[in-house]
Amino acid sequence: MVLQELREARGLAYSAGAGYHAGTRKGEQDMMWAGLGCQVDKTPEAVEAFIDILDNLPASEDRFRESQKNLINRYRTAKIGFRQVLGQVRAWRKLELIGDPRKTRFERHQSATLDTLVQFHGAHLKGRPKLISIVGDSTRIDMQRLGKVGKIRSVRLEDVFVF
Repeated sequence: MVLQELREARGLAYSAGAGYHAGTRKGEQDMMWAGLGCQVDKTPEAVEAFIDILDNLPASEDRFRESQKNLINRYRTAKIGFRQVLGQVRAWRKLELIGDPRKTRFERHQSATLDTLVQFHGAHLKGRPKLISIVGDSTRIDMQRLGKVGKIRSVRLEDVFVF
């Protein structure tokens, strides 16, 4: 959905994507990630559009059904390889799960509706704080416009990487 909106509908990005991952231990925080690759001069406009999409889910029954179909197909065709079994069982134990949770998750995904997604979005994503990292030549970005999105903190390469 993010790719379709930012790249195909608005022409603001070369690449775009987002995902939601549950914590790896019971009680651990979940995480939403998102990524965007765009022309440096389109950065402010692309970031504004990206935040708008994340906060104001463009709910579409057709997109939801297509995504749901893809997810269900992944459940039907993906299997845990014999080399991954022990790691997967350990991961389920860290979450304090009894047995393989995939059957329950599969059933839950099959019965989900667009309203389920909209409710989840409202409870877990909409309006939440975001940490945005931008890598690019700041002399070619409209920093004043970008500053309207949130506080800007510039860092040098030496602050990020060990040379």
